[in-house]
Amino acid sequence: MRPRTARRRQGPQRLQGRRPKIDPVEVRRLHEEERLSPTAIARRLGIARSSVYRFLPRVEQVDDL
Repeated sequence: MRPRTARRRQGPQRLQGRRPKIDPVEVRRLHEEERLSPTAIARRLGIARSSVYRFLPRVEQVDDL
């Protein structure tokens, strides 16, 4: 049996990729409190601008709960 197949059969845990490099709450703070644009946030945190756009809706969903 291949290692991945064995791991999958052991339980409901799944391989979900690597952990995020940044905290979504930090993205929200920079966006709202410091009034930074997504481009400026990306430059400050050293990530791609598309990642910032991906994180902003997630943080809004967390706040709605």
